Amino acid sequence: MAQLLTDGFLRFANETGIIQELWRYEAYGYWALVAVGALALLLGFRVYRGYCSAMLFMLTATVTCILLRDRVSWRAVDTCFSVIGVVLAFFSLFWHRLDACLFCALIGGCAGWVLFRSVWGIIPLALIGLILTLTFPVETLRVMTSILGCWILWDAAVWRGLGIPFIVTVPVVAVGYLSQRLVSRKQTLFKKVRPDRVTHWLEERERKKQHADGISQGN
Repeated sequence: MAQLLTDGFLRFANETGIIQELWRYEAYGYWALVAVGALALLLGFRVYRGYCSAMLFMLTATVTCILLRDRVSWRAVDTCFSVIGVVLAFFSLFWHRLDACLFCALIGGCAGWVLFRSVWGIIPLALIGLILTLTFPVETLRVMTSILGCWILWDAAVWRGLGIPFIVTVPVVAVGYLSQRLVSRKQTLFKKVRPDRVTHWLEERERKKQHADGISQGN
């Protein structure tokens, strides 16, 4: 995952012409990656829209540079991707449900690529992430962003030559999930945290339980 993020960012930097400036801060790249992973792990539910906005801006800039390269002046390209990218990134902050679906589908798709190295591995896991987000948005975001953050941190540790067993990621993801439950327990982004059918089933189950308790107490 860290490699995919790094490659994507370097492609953006290369296309927009800021790659030379970034090399001056190469020593901080590892710590920037650690910060991105830690935020996703512990505060993923709170920051995922910011991540989506940043990715949308970089994608817009990269595609614009590729399409308009050698066709218009660099100043026109710069103005175009700056204006369009900033506008899309700004409005993306308000597309919380769309962002959640795309974000979780992307994480699932990346997992499919890493595991299977095939489109047939990407599509099913991306669809699973999308469907789970549509069904249980809050819980899915907590789990998926915890996995993403742990995945990035683990990759960063491996890059530094730290021999961390993969099994360690399980309690780390659990810590991230619990942290996100704590910080997002009063979330207001999603009014419906589960489908109506599931809510109805839970309500019926609770009603039957209370009815059964009332009968047992009466006896």
